[in-house]
Amino acid sequence: MIGFWWLLSLIFLAVEVGLLISILAIYARVHRRTGGKLFLGLELFSGLFIAQDAVGAWALLNFSSHLGSSVSIPLAAMNAIGLGALISLYIMLRT
Repeated sequence: MIGFWWLLSLIFLAVEVGLLISILAIYARVHRRTGGKLFLGLELFSGLFIAQDAVGAWALLNFSSHLGSSVSIPLAAMNAIGLGALISLYIMLRT
């Protein structure tokens, strides 16, 4: 059974993916309107973060049975910080 901190990390990753998809949609919309090359790079950047979160979720599911709370608590804290950074980016993009 997956522990609380591992589950919390997975939830953080799922929320990050949702935010990244929203951010990617914003970048794609602006890129279509302006045609700026900068936004193409930002779209790629967002897509790579989505891939990173997918691999991270896979790793969490595979390693949660082998590693204990000594790993899961700091990992949840790191994921929370990453989620906070994405939330601030999303808020700035929406205003």
